[in-house]
Amino acid sequence: LDVFAGRTITMDFAGGKLYIESPGSAAQRIADAREVPVRLSHEVQGLALAVNLEVPTAKGIARFELDSGNGGTLLVSKAYAPLFGLDPKAEGPQPGKIAIAPGIVAEGLCLTPEMNIDGNLGMPFLKDWVVTLDLAAGRMWLQRTRATPPPNMGVPPTGKP
Repeated sequence: LDVFAGRTITMDFAGGKLYIESPGSAAQRIADAREVPVRLSHEVQGLALAVNLEVPTAKGIARFELDSGNGGTLLVSKAYAPLFGLDPKAEGPQPGKIAIAPGIVAEGLCLTPEMNIDGNLGMPFLKDWVVTLDLAAGRMWLQRTRATPPPNMGVPPTGKP
């Protein structure tokens, strides 16, 4: 995302589209979208821009990094797993749902590894949404994609060659 720092972009993962927005096109794009709270962070010694979606829990906010490179699972750190009905001791994937906001749910196979972040939302979540990011103001909007995701997008690996 560093390449787009300070800009507004829209990504439709299922549709395979990336838009660099003008102020006018951004206003049109988010007119029917839902804003969700995010926090921008700079990782890798400040060289990598990351977006962390703020997810409400019974014990406060959990921050889930948006990660299009995570192809098939949702990751929830062991410490936060019980807040989402997950077993932190489970060895393998387990089905789960992460309520982001009313009407917005990340659903799929979840892993609960030891992590130094709260969680990670990959393609099982992103494939269903058009994501608009205002990387100057630190804001994000979601709306359901109209595109049909490619057959293997967001599908966990089977472990078979």
